[in-house]
Amino acid sequence: MSEELFTPCDGDNRQRAVVAVFHLRGDGRYELRSVYTVEGDDRRIQGYDVDWCEQMQEYVYHMSSFGSPLPLEVDGIYWSLQPDAVAAKPCRLTDPEARERNATRRLSQLPPEFVTNGSSDIFDWLVNNYRESEVEYCSICQSYVPTADTDYPCEHIWWCRENAGWSTPNERFDCACAHCSETLAA
Repeated sequence: MSEELFTPCDGDNRQRAVVAVFHLRGDGRYELRSVYTVEGDDRRIQGYDVDWCEQMQEYVYHMSSFGSPLPLEVDGIYWSLQPDAVAAKPCRLTDPEARERNATRRLSQLPPEFVTNGSSDIFDWLVNNYRESEVEYCSICQSYVPTADTDYPCEHIWWCRENAGWSTPNERFDCACAHCSETLAA
């Protein structure tokens, strides 16, 4: 891979390629869905899932993949200063209207709401402004909720120690632990 794919990271002399994937909502607002970075001698991709937490009105991100070589296969709307780092694939959304709205294409610039302090490194923007945590989706709250550092991310989701997993409104454990059995009895 050529060195011109890599740009300096904000504030230091490391080199990094960044790809951001977006979803264009029905209201016309871009929602960040994932960010991929490539840096270091091995030039391997680190992928981060990004979810919007409606309750907290902020993004929550976590590393979800590591190791794939470039080019990165992307379906949907994406942005990168390094277009050669991406292999575009057709959008796979099942809803025809959403699929048309999110047809695979490269944005020529970041949407304005994702640019701060003149930086074009969206990964630095994400790390400096938002929370890193795994998330679970609560169908009652209709929001992703961060699960780091808590056993109860919202009143509808809890960590079931007996099953070593998150008990969510859509996936309840049928077990004898106090919290699960209390909820199943209700």
